[in-house]
Amino acid sequence: MSDALLPWIRDYIISIAESYGANFSNIPLYPKNKKVQLIQFLTYGSDNQDTLIWAEISDKQYIIPVKFTKDAVADYCAARPGQRLTRHKGAIFRISRFRPISTRIPTTSGTLTTEPTLVLECSSLVDLGSSGEATFGSPEPILNHPDIRLWNDGLKKDGGAGYALVYHHSYSNLAPRNVLKNRKEERVPILSPPPPPSPPKHSEIHVDITRGKASFSSIDAYHAFWQASRVSFVMSSHSTRIMQKTAKNPMYQEPPTIAPPSLEYAQTEVEFEDINIPSSRSATPFSAWEATPLPRASPAPYDDDNQQRRSLVPRKIPRPASPVPMPKNHTGPALILAPNSDTSQSQSQSQSIQKEAEGFFRDTLGIDAGDYPWLDLWRIKEIMARTLHARRLANMSNIT
Repeated sequence: MSDALLPWIRDYIISIAESYGANFSNIPLYPKNKKVQLIQFLTYGSDNQDTLIWAEISDKQYIIPVKFTKDAVADYCAARPGQRLTRHKGAIFRISRFRPISTRIPTTSGTLTTEPTLVLECSSLVDLGSSGEATFGSPEPILNHPDIRLWNDGLKKDGGAGYALVYHHSYSNLAPRNVLKNRKEERVPILSPPPPPSPPKHSEIHVDITRGKASFSSIDAYHAFWQASRVSFVMSSHSTRIMQKTAKNPMYQEPPTIAPPSLEYAQTEVEFEDINIPSSRSATPFSAWEATPLPRASPAPYDDDNQQRRSLVPRKIPRPASPVPMPKNHTGPALILAPNSDTSQSQSQSQSIQKEAEGFFRDTLGIDAGDYPWLDLWRIKEIMARTLHARRLANMSNIT
């Protein structure tokens, strides 16, 4: 019985979407018969069979919910008295007078879906047998098809989104049918790449490179012999490495695209090189190609001024003023200057100390403080402390 099912649900739904869009009121009932398999019941109705029944049907390729109307259930019960429709799960049915609608459907748990979906509303069905059969083929939900899913999503929105397939179908009909065929026949001509530039031709020098002592008539012949020997040694070592690599890896066994340069040289005159001409990058090139000449080096400019010039940077803080130099025969006390110091308030407090120190230098030591600037503040303080202590002891002895 599975051979009796032919896929038709997808083509029918797409044709309706391209023709009517969201205008479900103008969709006519399909008059012809189509075969489906009833694979699952969503509702079972009542005992008197006067209610509609929800189920899922398949054409062996896609699954779509179906709503059997009250008239369809009543006609089925009248044709088969004593048999309920819900007992024929897995059977093959022939349906007719159906059309698609968008509505909420019941679930197996007894509730309705949150959003509307595509459903077939059927008004006539006939049982063809094969009750209790398993699902034929491997059908999938109809909304898995991208075009049908686009139409179903557009039906949930406003603004004409339900007519998406209508616009797409109308636009495709305006294009000529042979456009794609002409595009396939067009072929872009493939241009062959230009041949690689040939290396510059150089005059060849023929030199006998056999072993043994060789006699040279001039220095030019010796230079040519030495250069040819060097090139021969390099090419022979390179060929040995290529042979070893080819033996290990068969990938390199293909012949090279560029033939190695010939080792035979024709004897020609060699020009004498001037020592003032800048030399090339290598004195012994590995090939006959000319090397790029090096630029002539020029010495850096010499600066006669050996002293390093310091840039004058303006100071944010001004430099302190230099103290006024004191005369050589100064007889006053030594002055110790500190930056940003104000001695106006401390002069009255230290006036007696200065007089006592001056009297000590003059009476005891017989010198003036200004004559010896090497006496620092620490020594002056120490001498003053000893003097005061000696005077206290003298006063105490006089009292006793």
